[in-house]
Amino acid sequence: MCFTFDAYLVAGFTPVIRSGPLDTPIDRPDGMEGYIINITVRGKAWVKTKEGTYITCEKNDLLIFPPGVPHHYGRDENSDCWDHFWIYFIPRPYWHNWLTWQGSEGEPGKLTLKSEHDGELMKALFSEAITFFSDGDTLSEAISMNVLERIILNCYRLQEDTQKKTRDARVEEVCLYLNRHITEDLSIADLAAQVCLSPSRLSHLFREETGQTINEWKEEQRIYRAKNMLQNTALSISDIAQLSGYNDAFYFSRIFRRHCGVSPRRYRNNYIKLIPDKSSNSSGT
Repeated sequence: MCFTFDAYLVAGFTPVIRSGPLDTPIDRPDGMEGYIINITVRGKAWVKTKEGTYITCEKNDLLIFPPGVPHHYGRDENSDCWDHFWIYFIPRPYWHNWLTWQGSEGEPGKLTLKSEHDGELMKALFSEAITFFSDGDTLSEAISMNVLERIILNCYRLQEDTQKKTRDARVEEVCLYLNRHITEDLSIADLAAQVCLSPSRLSHLFREETGQTINEWKEEQRIYRAKNMLQNTALSISDIAQLSGYNDAFYFSRIFRRHCGVSPRRYRNNYIKLIPDKSSNSSGT
């Protein structure tokens, strides 16, 4: 089965056996648009970082690959297998602070669960997310996202305090404010006033903390919203444009095509082809 990874969440279980059909290292030099989080449940794997160093993954180790981070990993030669649950996802805006694991800025992040209880809980949550994802309907996808949120929160809770990285509270406030007012044309000055900063200081701080300009971040959130409505509603393209913050449907279509490579109409028409075959949850990822 082939996953296309053009949805908010895709999940599965991959049993890698020595010399089996899935025993091929993953090599994605440019990474992916979203995040991938996985947990090893049996066997051992290796992950190569951009710097050329290697991370070892064993039972109850979790890995997170942020967007754009290269994926180079596979079964360890000294292990007969590598079985792992995985979830690919586009995060909800307020999750970002919980996803900054140690080592996950430009590299994969790793978390080792210290107790068997935590390992069993995490495996149960991954299994639950995969089960609901496999149902394939809109409600099940929403439930999968909520289960994923529990996974992310548990990972954040289990990190040592010294590993937790906190984004600047003023940037967090701006992100939340933008999402609450995503359809409005707010200026940088308007946003700066919300957090008592000058527009230039806010612009610099925002880019430093997120790696994007304010307008880039806002546009990305609008397109995420539009994709969700295209996938899950029968609203017209014009209505979706309005609800995503674009008064001009033609301009919206141009922006959407720039982000997604196709028009909103084509994206909607093709979406059924982007849903993975639900007959199996195994894939090489």
